[in-house]
Amino acid sequence: IVRVEGLIDLSVDDAGRPLGAAHYRDPAFDWDAFTRAVDPATWGRRAPEGPMEAARQRSQRAQAARVILRVPSHTTIIGVGDTARIVHGGLMLERVEQVIVRHVRFSDAFDHFPAWDPNDNAGGEWNSEYDNLALRGARQVWIDHCRFDDGDRPDAASAVRLGRLMQHHDGLLDITHQSSHVTVGWSHFDSHEKAVLVGNGDQRV
Repeated sequence: IVRVEGLIDLSVDDAGRPLGAAHYRDPAFDWDAFTRAVDPATWGRRAPEGPMEAARQRSQRAQAARVILRVPSHTTIIGVGDTARIVHGGLMLERVEQVIVRHVRFSDAFDHFPAWDPNDNAGGEWNSEYDNLALRGARQVWIDHCRFDDGDRPDAASAVRLGRLMQHHDGLLDITHQSSHVTVGWSHFDSHEKAVLVGNGDQRV
């Protein structure tokens, strides 16, 4: 049983100091260089590849290693009082069972290095990696009296690159990869474009 009291910031170093894009960025990565490299006017609609895309992926993996926490089976996470918050990252429940998450506010799982997909919609889209709470192949999960939002950095205020608004948040709560026996009750999903995903394609086994 994990009791959450007050604020837990997942994007901090071991001394509790806040971490941002500069701390996770691979030395070879540069947004302007990346944008020029995959500009559809010259690159076309092929999926990004090459040194800049590889550096972006390394940057994203470095962030994920810090801000995504994996929850084991037979775990209860419960907020104490009205101030329990988990911010700037997310919880991953992958192939686990018997998990309870209750009375916690999840905010701003912010991806500093979203991916560019030139074939998403007519003009391409930016896609982020992190969910506030993600279930993948999880069983017997109860999510109750939680709140999910993008915090103070909504995607509506993001920069525009390649003609599209950059997306730094993915799902607030994703239940995918044949997760089953999941209950979500008395929870709020606020100010977000893609709030909840249940299921993600018949090809997932």
